Amino acid sequence: MEYKNLNGEIYLRVDPNEELLTSITKTCRQEKIFGGCFIGIGACSEITLSAFVPAENDFVIKNFAGMFEIVSLTGNITNDALHAHAMFSYLDENKNLQCIGGHLRRALINYTAEIIIRPANSVISHRFDIVPNVGVWKFDNEKI
Repeated sequence: MEYKNLNGEIYLRVDPNEELLTSITKTCRQEKIFGGCFIGIGACSEITLSAFVPAENDFVIKNFAGMFEIVSLTGNITNDALHAHAMFSYLDENKNLQCIGGHLRRALINYTAEIIIRPANSVISHRFDIVPNVGVWKFDNEKI
């Protein structure tokens, strides 16, 4: 992986056989980014996606292997976690274009990924919110 800070945004290239979320996390730590968001495109050989099942208060997790183009990658950065959702395209056995997506848990890069990280000038963390029963943003008034 390699990255460059351009006008306060981080432009990150993730190389083959590197794990995408690990690379984003490492870059955020190196640049002291504790809040923000990211977007990206690229290609993966292995992905792990999940979907939340409210009735079970749990996630269904699915692993995939093959050639997957990142159609859309969006996520947010907090001081304790990354939260990413992604949509991928692939060709099925009849060479028809298909798409899958969900909460991104893991993505092994095949060719490359190009990610733009937009830091916030504040720390963002999570707090447990009883109403939706999920972690939600908690804002601190600290400046970085």
